[in-house]
Amino acid sequence: MIFFVCYREILQSCLTTHELFTKAAIQCFICQMLINLVDTSSVTLKEIMRALAPLIREESLQRGTSLWTSALCWIGQAVKENKWTENEAVELTLAFLRDPQASASSVTVEGYMVVTIARMLILFADLAETKTLTENFGDHENIESVPNELKQEKKSSQEAVAKSPLGRALEEIGGTLSGIRTRAYVNVGQVDWSLSLLYSLLREAGVLGNCLVDKLLKKNCELLFKDVSYFVKARVSQELTKIGDMEQVKFYSDVLLSLGLNSEHVHAEVSDMLDFVSRVFAKSREVLSEQAQGEMDILVTSSVGLLATLCELVETKCKQKSGDVDIALCEALVACIASLQNVPQPFSRKAIVKSDASNVQSRANVGQAISSFITSKWQCRRFMFTYNLSIAVKNTAMSKSSMDVLQILDSSMDDLSIGSGMSDVAIYKAIDVIMSEVVAKASQENISKFIELSWSKLTEEKKNRLFWKKLEVYVPLALHPGLLSQDSMSVIGQSLDELFDKLQTMGADKTGILYLVYENLCVKSLSKDNDPDRQLATRLIPLLVEGTYFGQVHKRGERLWLDVCAYLENSCEASCINHIMSNMSKDDLFTRVALLNWLSKLSPADTHDVMFVLSFLEHLRAKYVALAKLTTYKQYSNNLSHRQKHRMVLVFLLLAKFINKDMCEQYLSTLWYALEIECHPSVRQNLEWLVLILLKRYPQFVGSLWDVFKLYATRRSVCLCSLFLIISHTGFNLPHDQQTEFFKKAFTAVLPWSMAHHYNTRIFAQTTLVKMWEQCQSLQLKDIMTEFSMVQSVVDFFHTNGNASATVLKLYGNYMFHDFDPVADYSMETIFYTLPKLACIADDEWCSPAQFARWDKTWLSESGRLAPLKNPTQRLAQCKPGPWRMKAHNENEEDISESADNTGDVQKKIMPWRQMSPDQDTEAELASSQRQKGRDGGLVLVTSLIDKVPNLGGLCRTSEIFGVSEFVLGNLTYLEDRMFQSLSVSAQKWINITEVMKPRVPEYIEQKRAEGYTLVGVEQTANSVPLHHYKFPKKTLLLLGNEKEGIPVDILQSLDVCVEIPQLGIIRSLNVHVCGALIVWEYTRQVLQQQEEAEAAQKESITESK
Repeated sequence: MIFFVCYREILQSCLTTHELFTKAAIQCFICQMLINLVDTSSVTLKEIMRALAPLIREESLQRGTSLWTSALCWIGQAVKENKWTENEAVELTLAFLRDPQASASSVTVEGYMVVTIARMLILFADLAETKTLTENFGDHENIESVPNELKQEKKSSQEAVAKSPLGRALEEIGGTLSGIRTRAYVNVGQVDWSLSLLYSLLREAGVLGNCLVDKLLKKNCELLFKDVSYFVKARVSQELTKIGDMEQVKFYSDVLLSLGLNSEHVHAEVSDMLDFVSRVFAKSREVLSEQAQGEMDILVTSSVGLLATLCELVETKCKQKSGDVDIALCEALVACIASLQNVPQPFSRKAIVKSDASNVQSRANVGQAISSFITSKWQCRRFMFTYNLSIAVKNTAMSKSSMDVLQILDSSMDDLSIGSGMSDVAIYKAIDVIMSEVVAKASQENISKFIELSWSKLTEEKKNRLFWKKLEVYVPLALHPGLLSQDSMSVIGQSLDELFDKLQTMGADKTGILYLVYENLCVKSLSKDNDPDRQLATRLIPLLVEGTYFGQVHKRGERLWLDVCAYLENSCEASCINHIMSNMSKDDLFTRVALLNWLSKLSPADTHDVMFVLSFLEHLRAKYVALAKLTTYKQYSNNLSHRQKHRMVLVFLLLAKFINKDMCEQYLSTLWYALEIECHPSVRQNLEWLVLILLKRYPQFVGSLWDVFKLYATRRSVCLCSLFLIISHTGFNLPHDQQTEFFKKAFTAVLPWSMAHHYNTRIFAQTTLVKMWEQCQSLQLKDIMTEFSMVQSVVDFFHTNGNASATVLKLYGNYMFHDFDPVADYSMETIFYTLPKLACIADDEWCSPAQFARWDKTWLSESGRLAPLKNPTQRLAQCKPGPWRMKAHNENEEDISESADNTGDVQKKIMPWRQMSPDQDTEAELASSQRQKGRDGGLVLVTSLIDKVPNLGGLCRTSEIFGVSEFVLGNLTYLEDRMFQSLSVSAQKWINITEVMKPRVPEYIEQKRAEGYTLVGVEQTANSVPLHHYKFPKKTLLLLGNEKEGIPVDILQSLDVCVEIPQLGIIRSLNVHVCGALIVWEYTRQVLQQQEEAEAAQKESITESK
């Protein structure tokens, strides 16, 4: 019993969470835990079934899932060992149905005991069928496939199911419900209990198929539908006359719908119910007393609810093409709905105020009744609109039912204003059906007003579970092709642009919103049927471009939750949750998958697709270049800007086939420039691949490589390294008649760089020589091998010399040199999964083939995409992850160019500085929430010239405390040093940090000067200003010198001013950390003083004005 107490507490705790996927997964695991741990010999059947009852069927224990199968096996084993028996199940069922309190008790369909009994009965029925099928027919999966010679065994299986606890329960229910119209007295409470169990049985069984259990349920639905319809009519018309009875009417409507959906003959009962509803509508137009009017309002609301149920029943039957529903019945339904517009609105303010208290229990009940009426009314109208659109010719009744579009729109806004909850959903669905006609006939101002009012109603539910249900209906409505086709400068176009901005703003805070937007765009609005000429897509290019790089860097808690969800989804069959629901909408990755999947279907052979993609790529290129310019100096790996650039370049790779010959030169120029400014290796490797694709397709542009050589000779070393990698792959993929000329130019260009001063440049050039020589040998280019025969000696040297060969061969073994094939490896798998994984991109950026196939099942069967889903081999995927990184000892990334000018300011330092350890001051623990990352346009502290890690750690801590706008380091790897972390005390997490290597300091400070910064150096010079005499500008760049050498002469000449700290002692220098801290504080002190003076002046001004 202690176990069950703990079980219930855990289950109750998990059911309080608002996150559906997590809640469902927890229930699945708890149920599996119950199955694995409970000793069936020590507990009763009733206890076990009561433990299973709280599990929500839509979220966990659902028929047809692996968890249901596990429960069947578990119960079957207990029954086999006689621990539990079917008689116990029968006794529990009959005790429930014959409860003497039944006639006095109210029924709750989701009640604890109802669900307990219904779930038990379906489990035992499935168990009986499974047992007899296995015993009699072995491997036959369906009873219908049993051979004729085994008909006797088939009959025995049917008898076993009929005699199961479910069969006994249905007999008892049938005895209560059948023939109800001919009885003089009916025990309403007993009937309600039987209906509640029958309804719960149908819900537990799910969609009924052809198994024996389902056939038994269908048979009983067919038998009871007529009697239940009569009973419901009688109750609604004669007894349920109070506003508190509306919930009971809703229950009866749900029961009718479930029975009707599983019955073949519904025509007569639906017609009778329609006649009843029509008579109620006709009578509602009569003038009645106030008390009678109140009862009539309740009857009208109940009748409209029944009419909505009939609409759903008939519509479902029409879609399934089952039952005896015909056009005449549909037209009768539509005519009845048309008469609804003449029915007075129930529950007018006068009726509410003056009606009897016994009929109107509270304003809350009245509000619910009004909302219920509006919901049912618009459900009926949606059926009418749908039917009108589905027929070619409208008869008189139909023309009468076709309300004026303007009247419909006005009516919808009126009902939105007074309704709430699900009534808004019904309105959205109905208007969506006729939106094309609304756009054609209604004024743009009215449509815009409707969109804004609908959004306002949606945002009211932002913190409510109903928010997602409303959003799922509102988004398709707002993205209707008829609305999107409007000009962007029109009233509707401007309203939609504002709406998209609101959705993006809300989507940044609430994961899953933009998934719904892009899913609807890609699946519906921008499908080839709705947008054959791609005009809608062209109109939405800015929104689509933003979708390609959408996604936030999640906080630790959110990231943990996403990792858990990813684990559950990847467990596939091991987790029952994957059979029930998906968490795709809550993962930013699938937002991009939806868009990438749509892009992959575009065809370079379609002129409309080509025109759209070219415009799309232009916008995407502008976005990438703008972002790359902002992040020229290296930032943290896997930060937001890094991820966004990486996502954009992957889209370029996917759409590379659309770059035609005329645009190739323009795109190559952009790519060469991007390789100059891009700082992240993972992005650079994709840019390099894109260059290779274009050169392979248009070999006439290969000659531009040699011009780029001249350009890159004066650029960063990584530019040449990228060029070497491109050259190493280009020659092998050129047409045969161009290979000899290419390799001749390539060897001539690369050979000199194999002896370059810079380490990385030298190693890349040497590795390129090795790869090109092997390619020439493979291609049998004897002329090249003869002319450059000395390369063979170089290659032999690399394979025999220890130190030199180790580095070159290590780089040659890197996946980009050795295993990557720019042609054969072109696939969705390589672009979006393998290369990001090998480049050490965060795993939440990887998009596997399984994820593409999960979103769109046609990947497994459809061809003609821009790229195949999977790679032909797994050679590349098996490579060791990690971009190649190697640097010689004491060598910077850039060659240091020294230049000195003897004029101008010079150092006057008397003694060299000594390295001094920073004081180990105590610091209060940082607040748990992230601080503001500095003031925009404030102090920039440059520490790139400092070598000692302790000084850098202390300065980082000081900078964070005093709110420095930007902290500049010479190398981001310092952040991983334990000494740095011990002194910074996690300050690096809360401050903007940029990497500027020592050789690039002159370039960086000049860039800052152009941005309006004053360049201030901390140095003792002939013209330095004492710190207490200098007034800092707001935009100040403060440069600290090296511990021993100070600020180099060439940089010193570029500064606007140097400041020094007055000293009174014998030692002539301060530790650089202490020095920097004093000056940073002085800057902060002056800023604070200016703020105080401004506040004092403002107060004085206010006082004088008074």
